[in-house]
Amino acid sequence: MKQFGLILLMAMGGLGTVTAQELPAFDRVAAVVEDSIITLSEIQRLALPTIRSLQTRLMGQPQVLESEVTDAIRESARIKIERQMIMYEYKRNFSVPESVIERRIEQKIKEGQFQNRANLVRSLQAQGRTYESWYREERENLIVSFMNAHFVPREKILVSPYKLESFYAANQTNFIVKENVKLRRLQISKSRTDAAKLAQQIVAQLDGGSEFVKLADQYHDLKEREPGGRWDAAPEKPSAWHGWEKGDLPKESDAIAFALKPKQHSRVIELPDCYLILYLEERVLQHVRPLAEVREVIEQKLADQELERLRKNWVAKMEKSTYVHLISN
Repeated sequence: MKQFGLILLMAMGGLGTVTAQELPAFDRVAAVVEDSIITLSEIQRLALPTIRSLQTRLMGQPQVLESEVTDAIRESARIKIERQMIMYEYKRNFSVPESVIERRIEQKIKEGQFQNRANLVRSLQAQGRTYESWYREERENLIVSFMNAHFVPREKILVSPYKLESFYAANQTNFIVKENVKLRRLQISKSRTDAAKLAQQIVAQLDGGSEFVKLADQYHDLKEREPGGRWDAAPEKPSAWHGWEKGDLPKESDAIAFALKPKQHSRVIELPDCYLILYLEERVLQHVRPLAEVREVIEQKLADQELERLRKNWVAKMEKSTYVHLISN
């Protein structure tokens, strides 16, 4: 386990350049874990999705890309060896009826995107893979999940109130909410007839006491998407109204929005393709989120940390009692 460089060099050699669009036609044994082998293609297949993502993200940065690819392959090798140690531990001390595993895999096929085995086989053939190799991987995934749950049971991990409160006190900066404004907007496209005149008439109605929400529902260009003109900084998370922090708004709106008082509307703001009227629903001053609000998040984080600590201890014990041989050529 200390000679990751051997597997790493083999994997890099097998990939050739870091373009790595396909697995090489050749294969060879990269490591032996007790009575099981790990092949170079298995390590590469595990690393390939990460490598392809890196190629897209780090295009034009060859040195950084090479370093990141090296790390990805090293991590894939580590994972494959660790999984084979877990499989060996399973074979030594546990036994789940194969019929149970088969039913779980069949259920996954039916509930997944392929719906039946024939569709899955056609997809695997297009990837140059066999159903048998896919089945072995799925079987391994199920067993590794079972073993993790058995040796590192999440339900037995308890986070003490003292540890939780200590973490909160030591990490206050992680829970700061910056000053932000919750806004409504009313947008009038310049393509509309008498758009400038309409925008001024709407401001006049607001000055006279008309409700912004009702006017937005009537005139706002985006009224179907933004009922009442609600302009959310994170519309993809509809469970809450997310305010805008200073500097996040378009520059034409930022200073005006932060100068408004709660329940106050702006004058007409002229933009290249539309007229805009803003309304400040609420201003949230910078503050630290109270413990009650973040307790579950902290508890989850600390539980995850403890889970990972216990899992590493378990793996370390297996390393001491499991034969692992890395093959350099």
